[in-house]
Amino acid sequence: LLAERMTDLLNGITDDPLIAKQGKLPYVQEWLGWVIQSFDEFVSFMREVAKVWTADKEVALARDDVAVTKQVMFDNRDATGLLDRLRGTAVRSQDEYIAAENYLLDLERQEALLRAVIDLAESFKAVTQNAKAQVDHWIGILALGGPVGSGEQGVYRRLVEEQEQLQRRREEQRRIKVYEYLTDDKYEDELYRKYLDEDKWKEILRRFRWTLSSGEDGFRLDLLYGNEALAVQPSREEPATAINARFLVNRMRPYFMDIQNETVAGRLEDLKTPARAAKEMLDNSGALISYDPREQGRAGQRNFVCVNQGVHVPYFNALGAELAASAPNARENQIIGLSNKHRCIVLSTTDVLAGNKTTPYQIAARAYSEYTGDRRLLHCFPAEVNASWYEQRLKKYPLHQTQRLLSPALVALLEDKEMARRFTLAMFYDLVRIEEAPSAPGKNQYVLRLDRTRRHDPTFVIRLTEPGNTRLLDAMTTFVYPRIDQETGRKRIADVTPGVDIRVEPERVDRALLLRRDSITSGREAVVDEFKERMKGWSDILTSIGDAVLPGAFRRFVAENERWVKRGDEDVLRERLERFLDDNEDCYIEQYRAELSEKILEVLREFAGDRIQAGGHRQLVRRLERYIRSKIEPYHRLDFIEQMDEDKRPDQLTRDLYSVMHLILWDEIERLEEIAV
Repeated sequence: LLAERMTDLLNGITDDPLIAKQGKLPYVQEWLGWVIQSFDEFVSFMREVAKVWTADKEVALARDDVAVTKQVMFDNRDATGLLDRLRGTAVRSQDEYIAAENYLLDLERQEALLRAVIDLAESFKAVTQNAKAQVDHWIGILALGGPVGSGEQGVYRRLVEEQEQLQRRREEQRRIKVYEYLTDDKYEDELYRKYLDEDKWKEILRRFRWTLSSGEDGFRLDLLYGNEALAVQPSREEPATAINARFLVNRMRPYFMDIQNETVAGRLEDLKTPARAAKEMLDNSGALISYDPREQGRAGQRNFVCVNQGVHVPYFNALGAELAASAPNARENQIIGLSNKHRCIVLSTTDVLAGNKTTPYQIAARAYSEYTGDRRLLHCFPAEVNASWYEQRLKKYPLHQTQRLLSPALVALLEDKEMARRFTLAMFYDLVRIEEAPSAPGKNQYVLRLDRTRRHDPTFVIRLTEPGNTRLLDAMTTFVYPRIDQETGRKRIADVTPGVDIRVEPERVDRALLLRRDSITSGREAVVDEFKERMKGWSDILTSIGDAVLPGAFRRFVAENERWVKRGDEDVLRERLERFLDDNEDCYIEQYRAELSEKILEVLREFAGDRIQAGGHRQLVRRLERYIRSKIEPYHRLDFIEQMDEDKRPDQLTRDLYSVMHLILWDEIERLEEIAV
């Protein structure tokens, strides 16, 4: 009965959905509250009746009377004498007991009925409270939101806020000077009335329907739109209010599908004449940069109106004619088609501008050159911060060059200062070098050649440029812009050869650098130098890769066996050499293995005893200084460059690159000298 009444109240009993669906949920909530209050009052009254009933103690007295008459009946059951039979003592006692029992039964029946009425009223009240809880829950979902402190909004408030956010966003967009929105409240009200009239609104309201079902947990109240139920409980990702707000918006979309047929072309024709539109377009469009036209002789203006003309072709033909008449010096005035029917783009371009002759660039360049503080503070991007640091040092010791801005291509490579330092040191230690490309005989390329870590290790050589490309900047670009491993997120320097997936972590380069630094400071590099000198006469026993691979492998061998080299323990060295030759068997011709082993032993014999003398960091500094003089300075010092043939002189980018490399190596020298001190 309650479910039927609630369903009638919620869904309405009139055929007009505007009346049937209006305000029903709060009305039912109030009505259920009244029903609950009525049950409360009735139960309170019945409890008072029960109290009065209990206070009279009539049931207790009746129970006592039953006990007494029952005992009398038992006492008189053997009264069979003549006088007792004449008096009917036993029969009378039995009748009195039966009468007492009947009276008690009547009283207990009335008491049970009173309790049953109270319990039934309580159960009706609980059922009504359950139904009201369902209504309260739906009022929370649709209007009030979740519990206090939950921050959950009702569907209505959520939709209102989304509308307010949309309005704020539109207001912000209206403040953008390059936008103009051809809409207003009057136009939007007309669209609303056009696409959602009263009949459609009634159709929508009719689709909403409340259903009330009962189960083990009590009533369940559902709101349906057609045959689809709105959410009662939240999902894992979002509350029910958010689910229902999206549900309602999606169900309303079909009613506004035809609004897409409204076009900006039609709106333009309704609002502006071709002459007025052309004037506004030319007045409000143009290159967003200032410049002196006298310094931009090649610059030219072009005006474009990008729009989906649809059926409004005559209007835009007239607009094009007005543009041509109003801007006769423009190189082009065109009406261009656009797929988007709701946007018109007016574009005015000034082409072929010399960027360094625009006013903002000239002002900024002048202020930048006159700045006397730390220029790093003027930059945000790491590459520019690092580049400005090197730029400020160009005019100081040891370069003494005129201060200038570094080439943009080089600036980009300085984003990771540590990778740039790593590359420069790899050049110094001959890890980065030019070699003949094995896939293209006669063509050279830059490679990163590391030390083998195990037998048949393919990762000890990384090709940094394609065959035939010996441009240092390209090699540095490959090196300082490592790829990010998708699985580990770590940086890896990758081989540029198509179809080859060989990558090494920068830390492996660090280990190779450390090995060479220690080899020089410990004096072991003298053994390696002697080995490389002897190798020049071993061409008949080495393979094509022997010259490139063996020096690095031998350096590692000497480092790992320095103890035995100094002792001159040839038995141990021969055993270790066998493993060395196994790991590098592709570097020599197999039939000369024994001969090569003896030749290497000859080198090692020369350094037995105290022949390996540690030179310390000063030895490394001297090597760095020699490298700078022979390999770096010739490419950036003017006195060297002026002696070169015109066609061989390095360009400004190359000069900048070698200048930065000089500074990086100089920083390394100063660091080593501090350690030495």
